[in-house]
Amino acid sequence: LTFNMRFKTTSGTAASAVKMDIAGTSSSNGLIDNDTDGIHDAFETNTGIYVGPGDTGTNPANPDTDGDGLLDGKESNTRTWVSASQTGTSPVKNDSDKDGLLDGVETNTGIFVSAGDTGTNPNTRDRDNDRLSDGFEVTNGFDPLTNADFDGDGFSDALEIVFYNSDPKLNTS
Repeated sequence: LTFNMRFKTTSGTAASAVKMDIAGTSSSNGLIDNDTDGIHDAFETNTGIYVGPGDTGTNPANPDTDGDGLLDGKESNTRTWVSASQTGTSPVKNDSDKDGLLDGVETNTGIFVSAGDTGTNPNTRDRDNDRLSDGFEVTNGFDPLTNADFDGDGFSDALEIVFYNSDPKLNTS
């Protein structure tokens, strides 16, 4: 059921026409978005496969199809972060860069706050280029944004601890 509404300006001229569906979502072009995720239901094909903007593979009844904490409409699948409202992540894969972190916790601020706000980029597996995935670093208590090398020996602290079983504070180890 759709309602057509016309609004008038104070001078009496028609200002705009809006269609509103029974669920309360509105659109000036008549397309419906029942789950209010930012993608019109007609483009949410519920296949689980992102083909393009006209066939997103997302579920029209679930605003976060992949359960990563981001609304489907914020995930453009371009693999390029533009903003928090256009993350470039996949709306059908909860870990777009396969680093072990849900896309929704990777806020791309460049500031590590916690495991729930890592500051990492959800399109980059290893933000600090230390050869350890961001998810591995967060899980094991390392800062995923800093390739720290306390002793200056050319090996990151994380690599020394995890792979070489050496002391990252001693450049002789």
